[in-house]
Amino acid sequence: MGIDKEDIRGIIHFNLPKSIEEYYQEVGRAGRDGNISNCILLYSEIDKIKLRKLIRYNTPTRKQIKAVLDSLMNCVGGGGGSGLVYVNVKRMAYDLGLDEVPLRILLHHLEEKGAIKTHFKIFRRAMIRLNDDELDGNAEFERIARSGHFGEDKQMDLVALSREFGMSIPKLNRLLRDLKASGKIELVERDVCIPVEIKSGIREIDVEGIRNTFIELERSGHEKIDRVVEYINSGECRRRFILKYFGENYNQLCNACDVCNPFLKFGEGIKARKMELVDKEVIEELKNLRISNGDDAETTVLKSAVLLNGIRYSWLVSVLLGYKRISIRREGLDRVECYGILKGKLSKGELEGLIDKMVIDGLLLKTIDTELFITGKGVAYIKKQTGGIELEELGV
Repeated sequence: MGIDKEDIRGIIHFNLPKSIEEYYQEVGRAGRDGNISNCILLYSEIDKIKLRKLIRYNTPTRKQIKAVLDSLMNCVGGGGGSGLVYVNVKRMAYDLGLDEVPLRILLHHLEEKGAIKTHFKIFRRAMIRLNDDELDGNAEFERIARSGHFGEDKQMDLVALSREFGMSIPKLNRLLRDLKASGKIELVERDVCIPVEIKSGIREIDVEGIRNTFIELERSGHEKIDRVVEYINSGECRRRFILKYFGENYNQLCNACDVCNPFLKFGEGIKARKMELVDKEVIEELKNLRISNGDDAETTVLKSAVLLNGIRYSWLVSVLLGYKRISIRREGLDRVECYGILKGKLSKGELEGLIDKMVIDGLLLKTIDTELFITGKGVAYIKKQTGGIELEELGV
């Protein structure tokens, strides 16, 4: 994904990762600023079955491998000759009954064996629309625009254009992409191809050898899936399992995974955390506390969570910042004591960060439905700040 954002607070794997390496890289995108983040992996047995089918599907048959080799050789006239061909991977895969992934892998193996050499992909057709009549004196494009090849909403044939104007297709590609980057034109690339240089040694390629390479990749893929499933079903500390997989020793309880910390389990965790919740009678007593402009932000949030017991996360943010939303007015939340009390004091991002930290610190409980409740620890915090509450009197 290429995401390099420091403050990612949560990552959810909706599908089973293909390997421990892939999983480790992806969860590693969270919490790069050093703050706590949550990583959730959703899994069912059908996920493993789907992945195994996908791996098998990506292994071409001998007949398919031979068909790719024959197709490449036929493009240069057969006979073991060499030359440059343009391979539209999507079209070739469709014609040969292959998926794009194994075809790309096959081309990679052929290149490793010196049978072909691939170049940067190009497009041979294009749809162009002018955004600016002033092309800053770009003489080359002005010639194209005046030619019979160009027409808005008309598909332009770059092969024919290349022959007529004596410009290579890669040069035409660069010209059009530069104009698109500068906002002068809108460009839709069509017939995207990989220029493939066919070497004379392609006829010496052993089909069985290529097939065995794919079989080995399939075996390795199945083993990696088995390790991910083992990781999921293991009763071992998650951190210890992963570090051991990469050859490191870790003999502690991390207290940050669902094995070491029951509060992090989905079903059991919510039940365990609810043990921290405050009784309804205590909530009613706490509602007698006034919310003051002199309270710090944490106390303000906690008192508001008491006043609006069970309010959804996003609604609490909207209320405290005084957002004028129809849903807020409809529920009468624009008339509560804490409405707009943090407006001008915290930004939306700052308030969300504060609430997230209070959840992590155990002052608030956030359910799966994002409802917020104050905990016993949260009450203790209010007591410390106000100095006017005896926890024993409140039954905490």
